[in-house]
Amino acid sequence: GYVFQQAYLFKGSIRDNLTLFDNWLYYVAADQNICRVMKDSENYSIVLNYESLQGYADEPVLSLHIVDNLLFIQMSFALYRYDLQTKKIDEIYDARHIGVLKNDIYFSGRDATIYKMDVHDDEPKAILQPEINGDHKEEWKNLYKNFILVDGILYYYKRNPDGLYRYQNEESVLID
Repeated sequence: GYVFQQAYLFKGSIRDNLTLFDNWLYYVAADQNICRVMKDSENYSIVLNYESLQGYADEPVLSLHIVDNLLFIQMSFALYRYDLQTKKIDEIYDARHIGVLKNDIYFSGRDATIYKMDVHDDEPKAILQPEINGDHKEEWKNLYKNFILVDGILYYYKRNPDGLYRYQNEESVLID
C-alpha cells in the first residue's frame, strides 16, 4: 500500500483561486487580500488588497492568472493587470471568460467579442467580432460567447447562428 503524508504550508483562510507561479502559491483570502505563500515553506505575504477593485460590496475575484510576473485579476465585470515587481495596476477590459496561451491572454465580455492581447500590451486585438446592426437584438449575428484553449487551439461557442467552432491559424471551422 501507499502511505500519504499531509503537511500544512500555511494556516490561513484561503477562499479561492489557488494558482502556482515561480514556486509561490497565489490565492484569494477571505479578508479581501490576494496572498502568496512559498510552496516549500511558511513564507507568507500579502500581494494586494483587492477592495479598491470591487465594483460592489463583496464582489468576488473570479480568477487569477500569472504570466511573466504579471498577475491578472478577473473580477465580475473587469480584468486587471498587476505588475508583481513595479506594483502598478491597470484595468484592461470587461472580461467574462479568460484564457492564457504562452504570453497571450484571450478574453471575451458582454460585447460578444473575443480578444487576444500580449500580456505586456495595452491594447487588445479583436480576433472574432459580432455583427451588431441596429437596435433589434434578434438581428445581431455571430455573438461570441464562451471559449476554451486546448493544445494551442481556441474552441468557442457562437450564437446566431449557434455552433461550436475551432479557431486556428486565423480560420474558424464549425465542429458541431
